Amino acid sequence: MNELILSKLQVGEIESAQGFRNGLGALTAAVTFGAPSVTDALDVKSISIPANTFKAGDLVKFEAWGKVIDQNGSDTLIPKINFDGTTLLTGATLAVADNDILLAEAVIQILSIGESGTYTAYATLNTDAAGGTQLMGATAATAIDTTAATPVALNLTYSAAHADNEFALLGFKVSLL
Repeated sequence: MNELILSKLQVGEIESAQGFRNGLGALTAAVTFGAPSVTDALDVKSISIPANTFKAGDLVKFEAWGKVIDQNGSDTLIPKINFDGTTLLTGATLAVADNDILLAEAVIQILSIGESGTYTAYATLNTDAAGGTQLMGATAATAIDTTAATPVALNLTYSAAHADNEFALLGFKVSLL
């Protein structure tokens, strides 16, 4: 089976703007951010899969990885994997430390297409110093309008705004299998 890269971010890669069924999109460096506020969730990275891209039976693979660069005291972090406005998996509230890692993965299967399309998904989040804390979740058949663009994102929320709360996204990849 051929893998089609929809969007890819990895340190050192160059930018490309080829079509989703014909190539990949990439950014040139890691993304680092601090907490915007106590209550705001932030999409660290997101892409929008163009309307009418999917066919029934398509598999979408989502992968993102990064690490905590700096952490303020006891502030916590909550990661989420979002697909088409639905949270596939919400991580536990993490009391993270400097250099803790985050690995987020999901596989989404498009069951049917059109304005009343459906998909199902499986997702995992690994966190902590060696990725030893793992959460898994499944999403039952969920509605999707494949005639509209489909957003895919890694979302993080810090418990408090502080300049020392920093996370570096080291890789982000969405593939159509």
